Amino acid sequence: MNNIIKNVEITKTNLKVAANSDFRWTWDLPTIPGYYPLEVLAWNFHGDYDLWLNVSTAARYSTSNHFGIEGHNFGNGTATVTLFVHILYVKNGFCSYVKA
Repeated sequence: MNNIIKNVEITKTNLKVAANSDFRWTWDLPTIPGYYPLEVLAWNFHGDYDLWLNVSTAARYSTSNHFGIEGHNFGNGTATVTLFVHILYVKNGFCSYVKA
């Protein structure tokens, strides 16, 4: 399975989260020759925590080859965070065998 599926971690730093406000970030997915990005597996934030983050969407946008994450900070704090996102990549030609 190791040569069919890859779990790729993407790290984004210095993301600003304002108090009691929405956030939304999108980026291009990395290109891995011979592999297709299938789905967002997991995400995690690290930073100054006076926050209460609710992530409403974390998804791969197939039409634009981007991933995006959005939500709301219900906390009273403002912070700079680092976001870690894990994306599942599958070897080209194996997408039809993967069940959602």
